[in-house]
Amino acid sequence: MKTDDLINMLSTNAGQAPSRLAEQRLGKAALLGIVAAAMFSVAWLGLIPPALFSEGAPWLKLAYGLAIVMASGLWLNRLGRPAASDREPRVLVLGILLFMLLLAIISFLATPIDLRAHAIQGHSWSSCPWSIMKLSIPALGASIWAMRGLAPTKPRLAGFATGLFAGAAGSIGYALACDETSTPFIAIWYTLGMLGSGVLGALIAPRFYRW
Repeated sequence: MKTDDLINMLSTNAGQAPSRLAEQRLGKAALLGIVAAAMFSVAWLGLIPPALFSEGAPWLKLAYGLAIVMASGLWLNRLGRPAASDREPRVLVLGILLFMLLLAIISFLATPIDLRAHAIQGHSWSSCPWSIMKLSIPALGASIWAMRGLAPTKPRLAGFATGLFAGAAGSIGYALACDETSTPFIAIWYTLGMLGSGVLGALIAPRFYRW
């Protein structure tokens, strides 16, 4: 058999290569992480009163978490491909964080002076970031699995992005049980929870990304 004939036969019988492998793996990780975080959050802390969903705060938390999940997912997609530039999704993540900070500043300045401390601390500031980090653990495991199927060449940075992705998934679950309504609270403590998960990912994930 000629070489060209052999190549044609192998390429014909090999089947179609998986399309959008990164998107598929990261999408599964996000879905699993969000569902797990929501289930554990409601079982552990209980669901917020349904009346709160008529206000903007729960939707802001959910939108913020989902935006970071999507942006950090794009970042991971790029980091999982050796030749791809990660500049655009990195800037997108930073832009979302800064936009949330801007909303918090506007809300803080509009808050009466005697209520500003409560707007920042609420009643759960000391537990909020830790709760988000705990709820992010299922998503962290799932996203490490997703990235192991790709080819990250910057393990530490990919680990941080993995943790941020997981932390955002955890924040979505936590939002279902958190009755804080202040925008500064969300911008500070939710963000710290996500970044804490990012640091955790940077410490843990690189050992799984060596290939």
